Amino acid sequence: MLKLLQHLFLPHPTNNHKARLLHHSSLLVYIFLFLASQIMFSLVMFTSPQVLGLATNINSQDLEEAVNKERIENGLTPLKINNLLNKAATEKANDMFTKGYWAHFAPDGKTPWFFIDQAGYQYKYAGENLARDFALSNQVVAAWMKSATHKKNILDSKFSDMGLAVVNGNLSGEPTTLVVQLFGTQTQNPPQISAVNSSGTEALAVNINQSVKESIKSVQGAVVSKPTFNIFSLTKQMAMALGVFLIILLYVDAVLVFRKKVYRISGNNIAHMVFFFFLLAALYLTERGAII
Repeated sequence: MLKLLQHLFLPHPTNNHKARLLHHSSLLVYIFLFLASQIMFSLVMFTSPQVLGLATNINSQDLEEAVNKERIENGLTPLKINNLLNKAATEKANDMFTKGYWAHFAPDGKTPWFFIDQAGYQYKYAGENLARDFALSNQVVAAWMKSATHKKNILDSKFSDMGLAVVNGNLSGEPTTLVVQLFGTQTQNPPQISAVNSSGTEALAVNINQSVKESIKSVQGAVVSKPTFNIFSLTKQMAMALGVFLIILLYVDAVLVFRKKVYRISGNNIAHMVFFFFLLAALYLTERGAII
């Protein structure tokens, strides 16, 4: 048993003075096992999401508080939740799930303003921010604030109202949590398009006037999912554990080879350790979620 461990973990004549677990064939095994585990995780997630899934705790109230905190800190008036904009945001989220897209403009040509019009919100100014697959409400707002266009919507002094929807569903075969944030300022003036702030690939803001046709009840969302194991965290921890394991192996290998004065043609351990160190740093900073 001791010889086997020595063969696997330490440079020795039996493994050509290089730990067997550092050989190229072993690295291929690590990759295969990692990919196989991801396939297995995906199967379990779809069959038993309560056991293995994406942990999520996002709700409209926390989003509202985080957004208004940013506005107050920047000397702006807090946004008021509007029932009609809530309904429009929910309809936009449902439309994305129904038609399988994630964009400001629907495949059939519907604009964000279509849903606001349908909700009966008469507006002079309107805007939209979208997010998906975040774990927490504050992460959503933090991501928006790091984006110039999304931040511009949140801190736009022209906006006075806000609508929010947090909806969970299946998008392109994957369980997804969508967050739709709509901004607006009501008006009684005749319809008139004045400007479009940005393209369909960025956060949107537009100045348009419409008439109010109906009053709709408040619809706000909350998605709370607490599986036994969080697939994102589990995958991240597995990748980091493998990285740490390889760094330790490389370090031990480098020290023993130096002490025994063994000369090898194979790669530089220090360079490999630096590579894995930066890879670990990148993994540590990786977070779920995307915005448009």
